[in-house]
Amino acid sequence: LVEDPDEADMVVTLKSQERRQPHKVRDAAARGVPIHIVRSNTVTQMESFVRAVFGVGDALAGDEAALREVEEAIAEIHRGGRGGDGGRDGQPVELTPRNSYLRRLQHEMASREGLASESKGEEPFRRVVIHPD
Repeated sequence: LVEDPDEADMVVTLKSQERRQPHKVRDAAARGVPIHIVRSNTVTQMESFVRAVFGVGDALAGDEAALREVEEAIAEIHRGGRGGDGGRDGQPVELTPRNSYLRRLQHEMASREGLASESKGEEPFRRVVIHPD
């Protein structure tokens, strides 16, 4: 965000404003600044814009993958996977390295299922290990 429109790399405007052709939007377009039009001022529209323009969709997909991974690990432990009877004698399940925020979510999910978990390793390879109960 910049205060001076002459410093802008792009302009984001609402469709209703763009139709009116305000002076600042016309000037930016004349200078060759990309103009991005958002249909309405809603969270959904803004999220879609950010995903499309800044490639945030990949990060969000990574968040979903981290949560799916912990769900699968919990299910595997409950099934007794990796060498156990219902998970009691099973082996710990080591997850993919994640950032601290996602690791915290993974720990919380394991805890809700009554499973112990710990973080292991050094950044950026720090990861959650879920232990059978």
